[in-house]
Amino acid sequence: VAALGELDPATTAFSAGPWLQAVSDTSISVLWETNTSQPGWVEYGTTSALGSRGQAELVKISPQTNVQRARLGGLTPATAYRYRIASGSARSPVQEFRTAPSSTSARIRLGIWGDSHNLHPAKEMFAYMVDSLKVDFAVTTGDISNNGNDLLDLRATFLPLALQSIGSRVPFFAALGN
Repeated sequence: VAALGELDPATTAFSAGPWLQAVSDTSISVLWETNTSQPGWVEYGTTSALGSRGQAELVKISPQTNVQRARLGGLTPATAYRYRIASGSARSPVQEFRTAPSSTSARIRLGIWGDSHNLHPAKEMFAYMVDSLKVDFAVTTGDISNNGNDLLDLRATFLPLALQSIGSRVPFFAALGN
């Protein structure tokens, strides 16, 4: 058995994400969840060829849930980058993020929402904020689910609404309750 090596009982799959956090003019963090502890990374660049790679650190949440976090540095201010996440043999579609401007007098568009609970218009509102208003950063003031202490309720609302609809496209900060 030892000669065969370690057996990973499941194929790597993305459980959630990616989502963007902690953006600056020269860096950003990309996070996602996987169902195995396979190493993860982010492929990124300013063209569709990507060309750069940032290794992720893994945080085990439970036997089937692992958070991967890659901090990408040395980026150019106010620049659009294309990226995709990878873990084991799994790859996400290519998506896009933009770094913050370096000037303290630069304009940014901030989207703020709150008390969305599990209302279906939230997904349309996020699309409007990103696609029409072109926000650079988003903030939720809380109450994104009916019960922030209930992990199942939080995962059923927060993950599909905030992370998939807005978090993979613009960095955001989330307060879970008031």
